[in-house]
Amino acid sequence: MYKLTLYAITFSAALGFACSESGGMDETAPPGPQNPSGDFHLTAAINPITRTELTDASTVIWKAGDKLSAWIDGDASNANVELTLTPESDGQPVGRFSGPLAPSSDAFTLYAVYPYADYGSDPVAVTRTVPAEVERRSDVNEVIGVSDFMLGRASLSGADDEHTIAFSHPLALLNIVIDGSNSIFSDGVIESFTMSAGKTFVGDVVCNLKEKSIAAADPEAGRTLKINYGADAVMSAPQNAWVAIMPADLTDAGCTFVLTLTNGQQITFTVDPKVAFRAQTRYTLTFDDIDGWISRKKAAAKSYDLVADGGGRANCYIVRNGGYFKFAADYPDRNKTYELTGVTGADWLWSTGDQPLVANLGYGSKNIYFTVRPGTEGNAVIAARDDAGNIVWSWHIWMTTEDPLTPTHYTRGNTWLLTDRNLGATSNVQGDAASYGLYYQWGRKDPFPGVNTAGSNAESSESAQFSGSTQAFVINDAFSGHTFKSVRNSAMGGDDLAFVTANPTTFVHFYQQGSTGTNTWAYNLTADELAALWNSATDKSKKTIYDPCPAGYCVPVNNSYAWQNWTAGLVAFEPSLSGVVYSNGAGNTSYYPAAGYRKSGQASNVGYTCAYWAANMKSGTITPYTMWCYNRSSLGNSAQPTQYGLPVRCMKQ
Repeated sequence: MYKLTLYAITFSAALGFACSESGGMDETAPPGPQNPSGDFHLTAAINPITRTELTDASTVIWKAGDKLSAWIDGDASNANVELTLTPESDGQPVGRFSGPLAPSSDAFTLYAVYPYADYGSDPVAVTRTVPAEVERRSDVNEVIGVSDFMLGRASLSGADDEHTIAFSHPLALLNIVIDGSNSIFSDGVIESFTMSAGKTFVGDVVCNLKEKSIAAADPEAGRTLKINYGADAVMSAPQNAWVAIMPADLTDAGCTFVLTLTNGQQITFTVDPKVAFRAQTRYTLTFDDIDGWISRKKAAAKSYDLVADGGGRANCYIVRNGGYFKFAADYPDRNKTYELTGVTGADWLWSTGDQPLVANLGYGSKNIYFTVRPGTEGNAVIAARDDAGNIVWSWHIWMTTEDPLTPTHYTRGNTWLLTDRNLGATSNVQGDAASYGLYYQWGRKDPFPGVNTAGSNAESSESAQFSGSTQAFVINDAFSGHTFKSVRNSAMGGDDLAFVTANPTTFVHFYQQGSTGTNTWAYNLTADELAALWNSATDKSKKTIYDPCPAGYCVPVNNSYAWQNWTAGLVAFEPSLSGVVYSNGAGNTSYYPAAGYRKSGQASNVGYTCAYWAANMKSGTITPYTMWCYNRSSLGNSAQPTQYGLPVRCMKQ
């Protein structure tokens, strides 16, 4: 009777593919331990397939229940025999296996495969599968016995009490490390990762145990591997994914890696690994400079479509998470598409803060592309331009980590809803200057910066050039001549709309009466033309192309509907609030900060006046209605000149 002792050879220390590579294994088996009994054991099966695991020193450790298949060359009665690990070998680097193996000659060749399976009787046609789709396994130990397998061959003598066999790994082990902690995608969660190449590296393999070799069953298949990740695979920390692959020379095969996040964003990497993957070798491929790969055109990001995925076209797009974004460079009409003509490029025009909040601006296929880092809060304007550098159109990018479209304020019944904050505000906290948001001249789509201090009249420190109390902002020098300034309406020339479209940073104030009358920024527009810029009467299903609100929202279409029972529902103005709290009488309240307004470019009555545009005009005038609270006492609706720059509280359509 014979005792069969089997040895698993260790992996060695790492070297490096893209980061590391570990060397192969020696097939020479060490001397086997002595077998004091000489018994040949028969062991019942426990589980059909178990696994070995690797220690920190990369040594194969055998585990209870491990089994392997064994063949004696030329002996049909000893084909695919099941051998099971003996109990004393559990947790040991040298495993003893026993089973009903009965050599018929003193000299024989033994073939073995770990783990055991019903491989059939032919040792030159043993079929295994290297999975083409796997669940992410962060520990190399988990790959052994799940995706990996081992082959053994030994020339043995029946005269010996102890027999040894050297195992080798016919596959390569690859660790894919994704680290997005320094990327704009750092707040993302990995959904899947795929690897594609021009040569076969996964799928069915045929093992020839006599030669200790493997070959792809179909050399034209098995060229894509997909790894599925769990919910804990955050981009903010390194994520390991161990996989087993066939030996393959991918030096010139060209590899494509696609990283998919749970929010739908994708990054595609084009990689030439310049390596031939060898059996019995571990490799590490690290992706820790994702933004750099993209900037160097070695990777491309699938952008989140702010139009298709964000509810439609608008002059304002909301960005809550970092990543790559795009939107169609056309007019923001809900029902029709009016393509912009003459656009040859795009860039950021201005941004709040000390540094631009959007980056990597690009224009192509009639779309504008940009990136935002996670956690960004603030506002920016992106402009499309023609060959001469003229601004063709511009869009407001509203960045906030909170959801600004959470309407908690019911105004008329339960169908007229307003957002819980001002347009452009990054806060709705009482007394916080960040709750003030941006200023808008009535009928214009483009915003002007708010102020940086809550609760104090800023007029004395403001100028027509937007200094003093204006919140910090930066202007892109690429747009020559564009900066925040105030000009007389008589300076616009013959086409008012063309002027304000081409000059979104220019505040236009009244100086000389135009055809529309007094107290308006317009000079050449008729009264009807001016009224049509925002006005849709009481039909909140309609929205003009100059409306500044995000998709699905518009400027409140009627002051008496938007702020019904305003006076009755008002909570007293308190200096500590720097504003008022409105109640609709049904338990819904909303904070309205006293953001004041801009007059001739200057910030005025900050901390004293709550003033918000409505889209309807006072009958017989060109002065639109507002919700108005002045100096903490005078409450109600008021008609104000279009030249004023007021905050906007958007209404759900």
